[in-house]
Amino acid sequence: MLPWVLTFLVTVGLIALIWSALNGGPWLFMLFWLALVVWMGFDGLYRTNYQLEFDDTYLSWRGFVRSGRILISDVLAVNTEWMGSVAVFTCRNGEKIRVVVLQGFAPFLTALNQAHPSIAASPGFYARFVERSQLKRKP
Repeated sequence: MLPWVLTFLVTVGLIALIWSALNGGPWLFMLFWLALVVWMGFDGLYRTNYQLEFDDTYLSWRGFVRSGRILISDVLAVNTEWMGSVAVFTCRNGEKIRVVVLQGFAPFLTALNQAHPSIAASPGFYARFVERSQLKRKP
């Protein structure tokens, strides 16, 4: 749904920019609006991933635009950004794998730590909060 929302925001921004340029409106604000939407698109569609999986050897991720996998032994740390809503897996080669923290991330990270204790990362406050805030409780 994110690509559709961003497309809508860009369309509204372009129409408002043209209208404000023709009518002397706040065109500088509209340029700022478009720059912000472009940044959100780049960050949300390219940099941030939405699915993680692991096996004995690899950590795999998928996003809207890109996907990949890396050896689990190359994962150095797991940190958070944006008050815990984005998890960042820092890799030995300098790559950073950004993942949105959604329901299921806390159990995923716990299982990853049990299978690979060398990572030594535990779910943060936000990840635990998201798990407790489920609308549909599991039996």
